[in-house]
This record gives sequence, C-alpha cells and structure tokens, in this order.
Amino acid sequence: MPIGVRLQPEHLIALAGTDVDGTIVLHNPGSEAVRVRLVITSEIAGWASIEPGELWVPPGAEEVCQLRFRLPRGAPGGVGAVPYSIRVLSDQQGEGGASTTGTLEVTGEAQLALRLLPANPEGTFGATAKVAVDNLGTTPARVQLLVDGPPSAHVEVMPDSVMVEPGTTEFARLQVTPTRRLLAGAPKSHPFWVRLDPLGGARISASGEMVQRSILVTLLPKVAAGVVVVGLVALLLSRTVFGGADDTVVVSGLTTLPPTTTTTAPPTTVAPAVEVDATTTTVPLKDRRIAFQSMRDGNFEIYTAAPDGSDARNLSQNPAHDSEPAWSPDHLRIAFDSDRAGGFDIFVMGADGSNLVQLTTEPAPDGYPSWSPDGTKIAFISFRDGNSEIYVMDADGKNPKRLTRNANDDSHPAWSPDGDRIAFHSNRNGNFEIYVMKPDGSDVRNLTNSPGADVNPAWAPNGNRLAFDSTRDGGKPELYVMGADGSLPTRLTTNDATDTWPAWAPDGSRLAFQSDSSTDVEIYVVAVGGGAPRRLIESPGEDAEPNW
Repeated sequence: MPIGVRLQPEHLIALAGTDVDGTIVLHNPGSEAVRVRLVITSEIAGWASIEPGELWVPPGAEEVCQLRFRLPRGAPGGVGAVPYSIRVLSDQQGEGGASTTGTLEVTGEAQLALRLLPANPEGTFGATAKVAVDNLGTTPARVQLLVDGPPSAHVEVMPDSVMVEPGTTEFARLQVTPTRRLLAGAPKSHPFWVRLDPLGGARISASGEMVQRSILVTLLPKVAAGVVVVGLVALLLSRTVFGGADDTVVVSGLTTLPPTTTTTAPPTTVAPAVEVDATTTTVPLKDRRIAFQSMRDGNFEIYTAAPDGSDARNLSQNPAHDSEPAWSPDHLRIAFDSDRAGGFDIFVMGADGSNLVQLTTEPAPDGYPSWSPDGTKIAFISFRDGNSEIYVMDADGKNPKRLTRNANDDSHPAWSPDGDRIAFHSNRNGNFEIYVMKPDGSDVRNLTNSPGADVNPAWAPNGNRLAFDSTRDGGKPELYVMGADGSLPTRLTTNDATDTWPAWAPDGSRLAFQSDSSTDVEIYVVAVGGGAPRRLIESPGEDAEPNW
C-alpha cells in the first residue's frame, strides 16, 4: 500500500524576514518498512528545509518531519499565498510516490515609490540619471528594475535588483547612450521608461527622456574660450618678448629679431545639421545574434539567429562535431570546440564564419571556451592533465595556464563582466556546486550548497547575478537565478522537462536555455522576472547550448 502524507497545518502564515514551522506526517499502512525521501517543489523551495529529509517508516507507524521556511528579509511585499508541494519518493513507489500540497502566505506590505533624478538627463554622447526606489512601508522588499528605450538609444540600469529596507531609499544608476552621434542641429529626444517589478506585487513605472545635444553646440563654446585664452597669452608674450613697439630686443644676452612672415587663418565653415554613425568596434545590443549548436543538417554545426529566433545561419559548415559557441565581447568573433582536427580543440572564427583559426592542438579534449571581458584571454577546460581542469590562454592560443588543481572535475568556466572572477561548477566536494575564483585561480569560493547538482553558471550582463541549472528540487534540472554571492536562489522554470544551459540576453531581461519540452531539445526564452517560457528556435534536429 502507498505511503500516506499530510501537512499540519496546510496553510502557513509568516511575516517577511521571519521563520515559520510546520510538520509533515507520514503513515505506512503496509506490512514492511519503507525508506523514503522528501522533496519540496515550488518557487519558494529555496527558502525551505525538511528534517529529516530521508528516513525509514516502520510498518503500521507514523513518522513526523519538520518543515521550516526561512523567509529572507528581502521577501517582496504583497506576495500573498504561494502554493508548494511535498513529494514522498521511495524505492517501492518510484518517482511518482505520494504527494500533498500546502500554501505559505507572506504577510507585510512594502509601499514602494519610484523616481527618476533627473527625469530628462542631457548629454552629447550619453547621459546618466539616478533611479530612486523609496520604501514607505514596514516590510523590506527586493525589487527588480527593468528598462526599455527606443531603437535610437541603449538604456541600461545598474544594479538591476535592489534591496530596500523600510523607511529607506536605494539608488541605481541609469545610463542612456544614443546609437548615433548628432554632429550639429537641434537637440534630439530619446524617450525611455523604467519599471519597478516586485515579485508578486504591483508594478510601478516611470518615464523619462534623454536630450541629446549636438557635438558642435557642445564644443563651440569651449573652442571660443580656448581661442580667447590663446590670444591673450600671445599678446602677453608679444609685449614681454618684443617690448611692444620695439623691432629688436635683447633677452638674457640674446638678440631676437621680429618675425618677417605672417599667417592668415583659413575661414571656418559650419557643417549643416547631420547625423553620423558612432565610431564603434562592437555590435549594438539590439542587433546581437544568438549563437547555438544545431543538428538540423545531420551533424552538430555552429549557427546564429536573430534575437527573435529567425534568420538561422550555418557558420561552421563542416562534417565534424562543432559545439559550445561563445561570443567575443565585441560580438565580432565566436570561439567554439570542434573535433575537425582529430581531437576536440578550441577554434575561433568571425561572426560570419570566416577567418577560422585553431587555438589549441593538445591530444586531450579542450572545450567550453569563455572570453575575458576585454577580449584578450579565453578560459576553457582541458583533460590534458588527466581530468577536467580549467585553463586560461591568450586569445591567440598562446601562454596556456592551468587554474584549478584537484582530482575531481572542474568545468564550464564563465568570466564575470568586470573580469575579476571566473564562475565554474565542480564536484570537488562530492556533488556539483557553483564556485567562483579569481582569474589567476586563487580565492576559490563555494556559492551553492544543495543536495542536487548545481551546474552551468552564467553571469548577468551587470555582474550582479548568476543563472544556473539545478536538480535541487529532486526532479529534472530547472533554471535558477541567485545573487553574485550565492544569495536568494530563485527558481524560474517549473515543469517535467530538462531545462539547462542558461544564457542571458544582452539587456539582462531574459534567459535563453535549452529544453526537451517538445519532441527534441530546442531553445527557449524565459523572463528573468518569471513567467511561461517561450520557444525561440525550433528545427527538425536538436538545437542547444545558446550563447547571446
């Protein structure tokens, strides 16, 4: 007979920032002892613990486990009742064992307000403003800031997630950068908006407008002032050296003759009002394509697609196995691994598949390339010393250096946007967890500690958060996001599919990932604030390992 399970009570209520306990009662009506494992599935699973999590239930007996929720101080106000499930897994009943459901109601209200200081920032090449988040309530709140703007400007906010204690104000820095420079003419306006998005709470929006001044209008006053200063200095030197009207003067025993030639300045022509492209070596964020590997042509090839998943292009076009693409910071090159030369090595090619260069030539496999933010180095893994270790080399393949040294596997390096850290996953402590280290391999720190496998870390564009996939909830891998210090892990996907390999959109608003939700593995996107995933790329063959 199946194990029975019930919650006491089924509905828990707690104030944000406090702990609340419940009990799980297990009953074994059978004639044999049953060993069981308990797991919790919910978007709030990261706040929960079950003690004991594994136990034997004697025949005809009841056992009690303690369920505890530790609500973080940043639990957003207005969450209300959040459902969760307790699953009881056993060898006798398999993965489909008994289950029961309950709710956790988070109380307290964070009264939030949003301000832009100033609302209409001005600049020539860009402008900044402060985003002020006021908490007028009695409950701490963690909120996400989302920004958007017109095609004529790129808008970014840093950080994009802030914790606001009651009665305080937190600030974020908003940067608006026009995509084209304005040489002359009337100022241009670039409208934008900011949205404050507390989890489960009411959204608040504020709009602003960046005023772009022309380069000539900005520079002419400075040039005029410079001309005046130069003229005054020249006049002063003339009177000092040449003594006013004298044709010849003696200075320190030297005879100085007056100049015999004159120079006439050419006339100045003011160009008409015109916009010119900004000089840049990078691809604008809105135009950045998604790189991925695909089996649609019979073997794994490197493809890119437009941000909406359209216009897929085969870049590698080789009968070998090409995989694990990684964009360079300027989005002009792609590093990947391939066995086209015999064993798996790291290669680099242009964004259109041209100028292919092989970087590594070791007999042992090399893979998982990750660029440093300045584009001068590439981190990667190699089995050249017997197991998977992390190395770093110059972007031309020279000067490889080993960073990790242990008997277990270290893999999937991911360079932080500020270049100060490399995240990776490792099973050095028994199961796979997320770690970070400095680029020289020192100061290794463990960020996660769960009974499941936490793997495939990916940095948010602003470096404040890490996405990863994990089996910590007892089922198949799901996507999670946590702080750069490992705090507040939040589950993003909840389904029976295998969701792995997260990759951030350039604006930090979405994650691309691979999932077998359909007939085969395809690429999906999900909003970082939560919501239903949407299929982005689909083909008859497998599409996987996105990199944005």
